[in-house]
Amino acid sequence: MPIPESRRLLLRAALFLEEQYQGPSAAASLSCESLPGRCQQLQRLERQWRRALVRRYAAAAAECQSRLGTEVRLLSRELATLATGLLRPDPPPASLNLRELWEELQSLNQEFENVELHWRERALAVTTERIVLEDVDLGPFEIRLDLNQLRGPAPYQIRALDPSPAASQSRVTHPHVQQEQLCEGDGKPVLARALQEGRLGEFCLLVRQILRTYNAGSAYVPLSEWTALPCSDCGTQTNDEDASECRRCGSRLCERCSQLCLGCSNSHCSDCGQRCPHCDDWFCEHCLNQCERCAAACCDDCLTEQRCPHCPDPVEEPDHVPCHPPTVETAAISPSPPETASPTSGAAVQPPRLGQAAVPA
Repeated sequence: MPIPESRRLLLRAALFLEEQYQGPSAAASLSCESLPGRCQQLQRLERQWRRALVRRYAAAAAECQSRLGTEVRLLSRELATLATGLLRPDPPPASLNLRELWEELQSLNQEFENVELHWRERALAVTTERIVLEDVDLGPFEIRLDLNQLRGPAPYQIRALDPSPAASQSRVTHPHVQQEQLCEGDGKPVLARALQEGRLGEFCLLVRQILRTYNAGSAYVPLSEWTALPCSDCGTQTNDEDASECRRCGSRLCERCSQLCLGCSNSHCSDCGQRCPHCDDWFCEHCLNQCERCAAACCDDCLTEQRCPHCPDPVEEPDHVPCHPPTVETAAISPSPPETASPTSGAAVQPPRLGQAAVPA
């Protein structure tokens, strides 16, 4: 709910802040609970990255490499915060008295249009105007301060109220904000000191000023690549004005990977076409035809009666082929075997002798 002018509620919040600043040290609130999960995420991304490299998935490898680098940066930041909190001496308690803390809370209404105190969550939230950097409208942001963690390593979050995240990384809602955590840069010691001394109004103004500032050298995603997405062929980040789309499969392409079909004059990716093997010009699959003899994919200019140059027309055969009788140049005629006389026809008839009877043949 918005902070009212009620002295009772403001006094209640000021009393709570006074207890927080006089309570345990910041080192007592440090925790290593998030580190195992962060390490597991790193191992999983590393396996995906190496698998994409082995299979030569350029776009997937580039995406995994980018996410792996982001996770390494987050882990190193958490370790640095933990080390700083453990090694540095605790600052003295804030010297602000109860009345000064009450005035700090009341001053926020004069600097920000929307100020809310979520008492159940013990959270204080202020809303910035719409942040526009180099003509990129990032929308308004909420600076949400956890009153229970004022002396802890991460006492506040930056939430995008009308998100316009980077196209390649949805968790980056501002060039210097990732996963609701602000990259404070050179402002880190100044912000830490403002919180340690209880100057909440100055702290919120400093955070807003960082959100209004852009440093390309420390950005999670540069504004020049804010709308960029990876090319499906090579993985290069490509802005909308420099990108094209494959007419057949709809994949995003950079200028280098976009192939122009000489048949239909449309852009295509490398998977949706090829070069004609005879003229070496590039055509999409729709503008290539197959040779009816060898099935090679060729352009129409290289096909003659549906045949490619490597498959000439067959020799035409005459309609009527003259039939010539076979000639025998040399014939070895063997004498026909002698006729075998039958027992009756070839046998001589002997006259009957004495005591024999004549038997007819």
